[in-house]
Amino acid sequence: MTPNKSVLRETAKIRRTKRTSSPPTPELIEYLKIKYPNQSKIGCYLNKMGEVSTKELISELASSYQLYGPTVQGQTLIWRKIDNSFQLGPFQIPEPTSEITIEASSLQCFILPALAVDLNGTRLGFGAGYFDRNLMNVQAEKIVLVHEEDVLTYIPQEPHDVSIDLIATESRLIKTNNQTVHN
Repeated sequence: MTPNKSVLRETAKIRRTKRTSSPPTPELIEYLKIKYPNQSKIGCYLNKMGEVSTKELISELASSYQLYGPTVQGQTLIWRKIDNSFQLGPFQIPEPTSEITIEASSLQCFILPALAVDLNGTRLGFGAGYFDRNLMNVQAEKIVLVHEEDVLTYIPQEPHDVSIDLIATESRLIKTNNQTVHN
């Protein structure tokens, strides 16, 4: 029987409540430093409890890269420069407050949250579609951070789902089977 997205989502939310945030594998920082030159523009979420922590990642990358975090405005995301000023957004997720913004299409890489992901690059979010709408026509690399137990065999993919290129868990990097070509 094919898994239902809403059942997968509820199961992942339960797993999330039973854990603390942990950082992604150090291999991710090495990967980013090799692939992206200094001053590259990278979009990175700010984590909430139960998600893979981005605190150490942001701290490590801040001196070499221009980092931007998502903020919710209506039904869309605005990417704001990450500095030391944050506030809780409408979903109680930390958001940068900088006035410096950038279009998603100008970012070279995205580091995204997920409830789960499969090896084909199908990302399971909370179901509101913010990242899918914002990144639908963006050709940058998309990396998702999840805990190892949230890497699933299969998640049903819908036409509006944006595919993920690389998965980073707390212990490893996994190249997905997504065949998107990035500039």
